[in-house]
Amino acid sequence: MANSFVGLASFALLLVASFSFVDAVKDKYVDIRLEVGKPYFTAHYKEAGAKKDAKPPVLVLHAGHYSSEKWQETGTIDALTQAGAYVVAVDLPSYGKTGGEKLFNAEDRVKFLQAFLAAVKLEKSTAAKIYSWVFPNSELTIFENGGINCYLEEPEKFNDVVVNFYQSRL
Repeated sequence: MANSFVGLASFALLLVASFSFVDAVKDKYVDIRLEVGKPYFTAHYKEAGAKKDAKPPVLVLHAGHYSSEKWQETGTIDALTQAGAYVVAVDLPSYGKTGGEKLFNAEDRVKFLQAFLAAVKLEKSTAAKIYSWVFPNSELTIFENGGINCYLEEPEKFNDVVVNFYQSRL
């Protein structure tokens, strides 16, 4: 029996400030430039939930081979918005509907997330909060017989774990 950890490496909760109102899952686009002199590319993201008077927002990051669409298909976006969260699910460069080339090094990934968060007005974070494999306030959940994609195999259980984690940190 293989055990799988939900170490939040493919799913990151990012708690930042809140601003205006959004009512349903919406597909949006924003232009991103990683460095001066480099071309822009268009980043796709989904947003859902009430931005104004919401609990802290959640940034949802997908694993390789997937996109923000997977978080909608598994019900994770809906579960979090029902818990009162404002949710932003971005397609990382070269995935889903986001253009650009894959970003292979951590520095470029951090630059992308910083630029993205600034563009969507969720910039009250640091690179350490945005992209890290170490989460000091994390929890370990073991899915018996779960594979690496336990969130696809047992989405209801995964969503319950995520919502409970989110609510316990408010």
